[in-house]
Amino acid sequence: MHIADRDDGIHKILLYQINGTESLYVEAYYHKEYNVIRKFRPFKSMEPLDLYADQIDVVKLLKKS
Repeated sequence: MHIADRDDGIHKILLYQINGTESLYVEAYYHKEYNVIRKFRPFKSMEPLDLYADQIDVVKLLKKS
């Protein structure tokens, strides 16, 4: 499920939450000029979510986990 996005100048970075036995988050780095996904960055820690703090309700994510 797409939950937020951000921009680093070159990429639009899309954040997804993947539910299973444990929550997994994945950032997809979409290169705006070349229209391709350059990399995926998976993580389980909630710390990287700080970059999206103004867009997502972390309490809501914890309830869905």
